[in-house]
Amino acid sequence: MTTTNKTAKALAAISCIISFSNFVATNSFPKVADNINSYFPPLQKLLTSYSTSLLEVVLYVAVFVFIISSVILLFKKLSPLTWLNTPFLSINSYRTLKGVSEDIAEYNEPIYRIRQFTLQGINNSTKPITTVSGYIQSETTSARLPVLLDGMKPSETYGIPPKCKFKIQAIFPSSTNDYEGYSIEDYWKHFGGFFLSLSLDGKTVFKKYPKDKVENCINMRIKELDLPSENGPRVKKRQRLNGEP
Repeated sequence: MTTTNKTAKALAAISCIISFSNFVATNSFPKVADNINSYFPPLQKLLTSYSTSLLEVVLYVAVFVFIISSVILLFKKLSPLTWLNTPFLSINSYRTLKGVSEDIAEYNEPIYRIRQFTLQGINNSTKPITTVSGYIQSETTSARLPVLLDGMKPSETYGIPPKCKFKIQAIFPSSTNDYEGYSIEDYWKHFGGFFLSLSLDGKTVFKKYPKDKVENCINMRIKELDLPSENGPRVKKRQRLNGEP
């Protein structure tokens, strides 16, 4: 379907909505009830059995909700891109072995590493997006990280096909040699809040991720990763009594 056809259909739908709302606005409720009576006599009796003013309020509210919902739905259908509201930071959790007590392994406190930024989107268009480029930039140090498209360099792909769900990603460097990604402390020292600058077929997408938003995302991801405390109640091996096999 071409953009012209989409626009024409959208305008026609909006015109129908406006016409319906004008009909309701220019006709009193009794007139509406009379019109309904010509098609549904039992419904007219039901309507007139209630307060006219109350029914008018209900009708106007219903029309208002219908109009707003229709406009939102049309906007989503016409929008070439949809950005999904999903967590934008990926965090890994590692636990090192502390020792073994009574045949039960005990672990140290978890180590968290922030590995990558991810923004998920959908190309709603019937046309592909052939050129993708961009970066995320720290508001603390101005450090830049290039974006990837579904884990690949955008230049190594054919772009984003029509009706395709995709991921814009950026990989954070390792702050130590033992684990991938930033430690929480190093992340705030070297990156912190940031913004995304993305170019899709020459059209710029700009999104900000301020410190408070990043902090909320980190806390949420850590809560998802947290395991029950190893220091809490646990099943223990029973001690053998003297003479017990």
